[in-house]
Amino acid sequence: MSNKQITQILLSGVLLIFILYFVFLHFFVFHVSRYSNTLDSITSSAQVEDWDTAVTSLNRFKTYWDSAHYYIEFNNADQNYYSMDSDIAALEASVHNKQKYETDLYVKKVKSLIEDFKEITPEP
Repeated sequence: MSNKQITQILLSGVLLIFILYFVFLHFFVFHVSRYSNTLDSITSSAQVEDWDTAVTSLNRFKTYWDSAHYYIEFNNADQNYYSMDSDIAALEASVHNKQKYETDLYVKKVKSLIEDFKEITPEP
């Protein structure tokens, strides 16, 4: 085998790994309905002031996030990763303090970050 063939095989392998990684993130880790429905449940519960349901949905979301955040570390989304942790903490505080506006605000921010995590090059 020539050096050119070896280089092409290695480049193809690396490209295939990246493609599989983002397909995995998009379809299995950040499955739209799982995260979106849970966050929508938090918002709708807060709007009708059903804070017990909001807390339950928040705990379910945190469980999802705890099982998925390891995959984000490979995406070079460091700033978004730390923003997500602080926004989840702020969302938790707003739910526990029963603040409708702040709950809605942080749910929107978290949804935006989740969408950004699925991108190949995350936005700043």
